[in-house]
Amino acid sequence: TASTPAPTVATASPTTSTSAPSASTSAPTPCADKTEKWKIGKKTKNWCRWASKGGNAAKTATRCSVRSEIQKDCPVTCGLCAPPVYSPTSCVDRTDSWTIHSKTKFWCTWASKGTSTPAEIANKCAVKVIENDCPVTCGLCTP
Repeated sequence: TASTPAPTVATASPTTSTSAPSASTSAPTPCADKTEKWKIGKKTKNWCRWASKGGNAAKTATRCSVRSEIQKDCPVTCGLCAPPVYSPTSCVDRTDSWTIHSKTKFWCTWASKGTSTPAEIANKCAVKVIENDCPVTCGLCTP
């Protein structure tokens, strides 16, 4: 009689676990920073913009590590997103200028101007979210 209840429990468990994955599979979470202002502690601001202020990778990493909320809400800024994979046909930088946060520039040129390391360029690309427009400059294309 001790072995009779075990199959009943085992039969009920697969039914419950079968429906759970279908819900999480149908709604993937995109990897994107919040764009609006929100409150952490007593301050309300765009925390992603604050974390990346100045474009310095070390400062951004420190700011991201200060609060878990910033990492959760700013995964792109904090470098927690997997980089996109580009096919060779899409590995072409834009050559025109466009506007980001009311500033119009040649952003692909801006990302590499005055920087000395690929990490600095990658940080600038992440801060301005220009990887899709400047995949070559941002180092996302494979040779």
